[in-house]
Amino acid sequence: MSLARLWRDQGKHTEARDLLAPVYGWFTEGFGTPVLQEAKAQLDELSANSKRAIEGIKSAPVNEPLLHTSA
Repeated sequence: MSLARLWRDQGKHTEARDLLAPVYGWFTEGFGTPVLQEAKAQLDELSANSKRAIEGIKSAPVNEPLLHTSA
């Protein structure tokens, strides 16, 4: 979880989520423990950041292709 937290703090949200999600998914019980609650909170935050990033990409203006004219 420490590496995921470091990557999150460095802005590497996708990498952090990709590291933490499978490990969190291994658990079938113990979700009330502080460690898994923190992991869930980090995953929720990372997912929200990823979703905002994707929405930002979708709403970014697309440059029109440049037209080249021969002289």
